[in-house]
Amino acid sequence: MENLSETILRELKEIKSLVTLQNLVAKQTLNLDEAATYMAISKSTLYKLTSTNKIICYRPTGRLIYFKKVDLDNFLLQGKQITLEEAMELPVAGIRKPVLK
Repeated sequence: MENLSETILRELKEIKSLVTLQNLVAKQTLNLDEAATYMAISKSTLYKLTSTNKIICYRPTGRLIYFKKVDLDNFLLQGKQITLEEAMELPVAGIRKPVLK
């Protein structure tokens, strides 16, 4: 069974994590560590995305990497999976949908 001090420490860590995320949401520009946390991916994965030019990044000094949060959001939202309803609305080659009047 967890004692009181362990419970308090666990809850403090959770509060710290929530405050960190809240601060990230308020920022417009993120460094590599912040961007990895924001995207819930590892720093090495983010480095790989930058080195293969799959994600937009900025290197004002040539060394440090920064990201616009809007660019991260756009990256995260690409590759949309359509719903079955959306798929049913797509035209099928050679078949015309009847026009309802």
